[in-house]
Amino acid sequence: MVSNSREHWQIRHASVTLEDKSRSRVYHAKACGKDDSGWQYRFQELCQYKLDHGDCLVSGHYQPNLSLGNWVMTQRRQYGHLKNGRSSTLTDSRIALMDALGFVWILRQDAGIIWRKRYNMLCEYRNIYGDCLVPQRYKLNPQLGTWVS
Repeated sequence: MVSNSREHWQIRHASVTLEDKSRSRVYHAKACGKDDSGWQYRFQELCQYKLDHGDCLVSGHYQPNLSLGNWVMTQRRQYGHLKNGRSSTLTDSRIALMDALGFVWILRQDAGIIWRKRYNMLCEYRNIYGDCLVPQRYKLNPQLGTWVS
């Protein structure tokens, strides 16, 4: 969970506001350029994910919202295209919004972040069940089961 009840990022050509007021959440995201309502919709879902989980590390197989997981993977792939000089749907304002939210573009370089996230999940599991014997096919959190095995 995000420690602050309100986060705000201001960037050139883009802004993001996240508010969490007694379970009602308000989002505002504005990116300059063409009509990108589909992108904005997924970005707002990512904002919600950040409020709920404290990070933007959405799995490609995120069961509550597979579309968000696919969208996140697409953003990373588009970022790779851009960095390799190929055409990409990512604009500077979209990148600025994602950066301001704390989006991790290249996961392999940030393996420590993933490890800490899984470790924290394991600590939560231990607090609930009193041990670290997570089943490999743990239905409530398959990623944790795989990671522990």
